[in-house]
Formats: sequence, C-alpha cells, structure tokens
Amino acid sequence: MKAIKFNTGRTYTPDGQIVVAWIHSEGEDEFGEFAVVRFFDMSRNITGEISSLHFFNESQIMRAYDNGYYKSVSYMPGVEEEKAVAVAQTA
Repeated sequence: MKAIKFNTGRTYTPDGQIVVAWIHSEGEDEFGEFAVVRFFDMSRNITGEISSLHFFNESQIMRAYDNGYYKSVSYMPGVEEEKAVAVAQTA
C-alpha cells in the first residue's frame, strides 16, 4: 500500500491539519495512469475519495480536497486507514 501522511500547516488544531492519503486502486485512461485515492483528514475528521488522480502527492491531493473534487466516504475510521497511517509513518 502506498500512503503518505502530511501536515498542511493550517491551524484547525494546535498540531495543524494532519492528512493521511493512500492509493485505493489504480487504472489507466486517455491521459495515462491514474489512482483512486482515499484520504482521511485526521484533524477535521473528514474522509473522501478522489476518483482520478494522475500524480499522487500532497499538492494534488490538497488541490482536489480544497476544490471539492472528491466524494465523501463514511466508513472511516477503520482498518484501511489504520494501515495507511502505519505505512505513512514508516515512509
């Protein structure tokens, strides 16, 4: 599982805004390879899924998140994001 954990520096909590994101699945379209990315904003308890992300990095994840280019996912917290957090912390 490929996962990242980052702090945006936004002041939603005294520790900032901590986001964990991971690749849920991958595919290919006319623009090349893409990933379906799930994220968990640990600071605001917001979860979502970005359906087509061509670059898996903090900048692209936050661009989609900030502009509302994601759908809400309501099953969290659970096993999948716990694994992502563990992977991100060791990366």
